[in-house]
Amino acid sequence: MTPSGTDPSTLFVFQSRPPAHFRDLFLNYGGKDARLRVIFPDRKKLKHRNPNALYVFPTSKGDDDEKRLSPFRLGPCHLFGNITSKTMENAWQYSKVWPQYVGADGNPTPMYFAWALKGWSSWKAERYPMTKEADGKESFHWWGGQRLDKIEAGKRIYVPLYVEQAVKEPYFQNLKKVWEEDINPVAERTLYLMDFDAYPYGTMTLSEVLNNPCKSMGHGFVLAMLLTNDPALRECELRAP
Repeated sequence: MTPSGTDPSTLFVFQSRPPAHFRDLFLNYGGKDARLRVIFPDRKKLKHRNPNALYVFPTSKGDDDEKRLSPFRLGPCHLFGNITSKTMENAWQYSKVWPQYVGADGNPTPMYFAWALKGWSSWKAERYPMTKEADGKESFHWWGGQRLDKIEAGKRIYVPLYVEQAVKEPYFQNLKKVWEEDINPVAERTLYLMDFDAYPYGTMTLSEVLNNPCKSMGHGFVLAMLLTNDPALRECELRAP
């Protein structure tokens, strides 16, 4: 937790400018002119860091402040009706309905709800509650009595829940201030958000990432939307605070 009265900019140290021989190995994450990149934490590539950039690792593997922006740590969060999930990760993962939990009417069976409620009530975040091999093979997401496909679920569940939780965190508020005041105004500086679900997205906009049916969108992209106030947020059903 950041001490009260601390200037957020003092938490992040930049050098003057990259050396002449510096070659960014993450150009395929946003294109050559990107000022904010969502990257996979490739250890080999990260040995050659941009010395004039800020690298943030907002996952459960990050430092004490960074990991507070992980879906594993965010929560509890309200879902729908009187249902709350202890963690944001489980809110998302247990909204997935696999074929064995789909009834003859096309809706989730009582077994699904028993399974989901158990997951939502657990403090242990489960990245693959139905095994890693099964991930992506779910029939649909269930949300407030409606079946949602992957893209719809991202806009109505994943992004809104992440936004609701992340903006409460002091580390997010500090990071946004640093982005707006110390990185974005200086042409030589770049912010790298490291996320295990990141993939080389070329020059795709965040809206195109949000609507990409071929890839899962990790929370690093949502954090990028939040920091930059990206128009992709307006495609999502953000709930009033």
